[in-house]
Amino acid sequence: MTGLVRAILGGSLLASSLAVSQVSIAADWARYYGGLSLSSQSAKAGWQTTGLQSAPFPAFPIATNPNENLGPSGARYGIYGGKNWQIAERWFAGIDASVGSGSKGRTLSATPGYGFPSQSDSISVTSKWNSSLDARAGYAVTPDVLAFGIVGYSWQRFDGNYVCPANLTSWCLFPHDESKSWTRSGLEYGVGAEWAFAARWTARADYRFANLGSTADGWFPGAPVPGLDTVSSKINFKTQTLNLGVGYQF
Repeated sequence: MTGLVRAILGGSLLASSLAVSQVSIAADWARYYGGLSLSSQSAKAGWQTTGLQSAPFPAFPIATNPNENLGPSGARYGIYGGKNWQIAERWFAGIDASVGSGSKGRTLSATPGYGFPSQSDSISVTSKWNSSLDARAGYAVTPDVLAFGIVGYSWQRFDGNYVCPANLTSWCLFPHDESKSWTRSGLEYGVGAEWAFAARWTARADYRFANLGSTADGWFPGAPVPGLDTVSSKINFKTQTLNLGVGYQF
């Protein structure tokens, strides 16, 4: 009988110890948080040649496919932070902000739409820094796992460069080398999950898509003769990003 009582008491103490351990690890999601992230981003910079003009001659006909994707892909590094508020038993809502940076480019060795079989022109687009500000809603699937969705706004910097050397396979009659920069912004949305793997420490993964709109540009408009060698383009920007992060709850 005494042995049975001891066994029961021992089992109770063990259960209590496990319960305390579980409570100490379980996340308090209604906190401020911050962390570091490593991302893989695939950007789309959909180039479309809308005009080829050598003044005072008529516009050059678009002879081949004027569309190309100049979107670069690569790794990005960043920081994130935010705040959650508990709005129901397992439901949380909050704000989430992030800033990241990287420098990945893609180069096209042609002027789309020109139609010459072998060209020496060069067009490149490079993705630079990005940032986002989102509303976040989450559901605690377990005390240690939060599934969430986000919707908000994203900003992305792109740099572009267009070189036309004016040789026998170039579009242009005179040599040109022009650079442009665009800071695009647009709606962002995504889904993800966060896991509290230790007291106040979390790991998370999320996927985000951002539609950053389009820009219309004229290249080489001014020299040496206004209107000579002018290329008109439209570029449509989008990004898809997979983020992995480790954070701390304050």
